[in-house]
Amino acid sequence: MYDPAEVALPTRGEGELDDLPPHFRRAFEEGVQLAGRRGATKIGDEQMREVIALTYGMISLVDKSIGRAMGALEEAGLRENTVVVFMSDHGDMMGDHWMLNKGPFHFDGLLKVPFIWSWPKRFAAGAMTKALASQLDFAPTILELAGLPIPEGTAPREPEAPQMMSAWPGRSLTPVLEGTRARVRDAVVVEDDEDYLGLRLRTLVTETHQLTIYGGQEYGELFDLCEDPEQLHNLWSSAKHQEVKAELERRLLHELIESDSALPRRLSHA
Repeated sequence: MYDPAEVALPTRGEGELDDLPPHFRRAFEEGVQLAGRRGATKIGDEQMREVIALTYGMISLVDKSIGRAMGALEEAGLRENTVVVFMSDHGDMMGDHWMLNKGPFHFDGLLKVPFIWSWPKRFAAGAMTKALASQLDFAPTILELAGLPIPEGTAPREPEAPQMMSAWPGRSLTPVLEGTRARVRDAVVVEDDEDYLGLRLRTLVTETHQLTIYGGQEYGELFDLCEDPEQLHNLWSSAKHQEVKAELERRLLHELIESDSALPRRLSHA
């Protein structure tokens, strides 16, 4: 469907692997096993363009199939009162930063997945937002739209104190979807355990920065999303960015604590 010659090459920079954690170079040069497939990323531009062009064709097939589903809703008279959500578990590196497939690479190609909501009854058509959102937010949002409470199982009849935190970590995106608020969160946490590589990653994404910490390792990643939106310059070891790195590490710790599950609720005290 798409001519590889007309496809733009991925986002990547010469010497970029020198400043990234060592598993990036291993994946590029050695083709190590990555989440069930070989990380054979050392391919030429011609083959890379073909990979991207074929992927565009698969995306077009998905688009056509979604159109069939939406058409069926219209024919059944259900479109106006049906919430339709299109989302994904992860993306594909598609050659960005010299990587293919998925794996321990917390770049936009993997993290920024489709999150498209449609409900003619309450959502404006064609509206877009840059507000941060997490997949944790899906369940609280869909439950609120359905008029259902968040299930907690066995719980106290009344909150023990007004400070009792929510049992689920996600937040409802309904105000953003309805256009009444610009955002419901100012940070997102990404968790990734790649135990087969000996790596456990935790990433904090804010509106201005992105920080990735690898458990037990001295290396990591820090990107200024305002100055470097393509994430080509890792500032982890930059002397002038150590203060902002420390602040992001503190914020990541707080986000991890607050996003932990509160279930099951405590029903008694010693």
